[in-house]
Amino acid sequence: MPELPEAETIVEGLRGPLAGRSISNVDVLKEDLLEVPARAFSRGLRGGFLRAVSRRGKNVVLRIAGAKDGSVRFVVVNLGMSGRLLHRLPGAEVPPPSHPGVLFELDDGSRLVYHDVRRFGRLRLLTDQAYHAWSDTLGPEPLSPGFRSPELIRSLAASRAPVRSWLLDQRRIAGVGNIYANEALARAGIHPMRPANALTEDE
Repeated sequence: MPELPEAETIVEGLRGPLAGRSISNVDVLKEDLLEVPARAFSRGLRGGFLRAVSRRGKNVVLRIAGAKDGSVRFVVVNLGMSGRLLHRLPGAEVPPPSHPGVLFELDDGSRLVYHDVRRFGRLRLLTDQAYHAWSDTLGPEPLSPGFRSPELIRSLAASRAPVRSWLLDQRRIAGVGNIYANEALARAGIHPMRPANALTEDE
C-alpha cells in the first residue's frame, strides 16, 4: 500500500508537468472511486487551473483555482492499495493504462490518469474550508521543517499506546503505514508492542 514516500515520489514527478495547466475536461470511468457524484466532480473541476501539487499524509493533493469565480478547490487522492497518477503526453509511445478510473484532460493535450487495478483508492473534491478542516484532523508531517525529535519525544511520552499503533495513528503523525512503521521499529530494535511512553530518548 502506498505510504508517505511513495506519495511524495508521485508528487515530485507531477509538479513540473502539471504546473499552470488548466483542466479542459474530466471523464469519470469508475464512479465508485469518487466520494461525490461524477457529474458534480467533473463540473467542479472543468475549466480550473492546477496551482499546486502537494501531499498530505499518504494523500496526493491537487490545488485547483476556478477559472470563472476564482474559488479554490482541492482534489484529495488516496491511492488505496494500487492507485497511481500517470501523466500522459499526446502521442506518447507507451502502453495505455490498463485500469483507468478518472481521466483529467489538460489544455496542452496531455492527460492525467488515475489508474487503479484493485479500486480501493478514493478521490475527494473539497472546498478550501473543507480541505483545511480535514487536514487539521491529521498529525504533523514528518518531513516538515518544524518536526524535530523533541516534538516526537513529547508526543510519544504522552501516550501509553503500543508504539506501532501510535505510529500508524494518522492523528499523531501523518503518512506512516504498516511497512515503514515495521521497518523503522525493526531497525531501531524496538518491540512494536512497547508502550510509546516507555521509549527512551535514544530509542
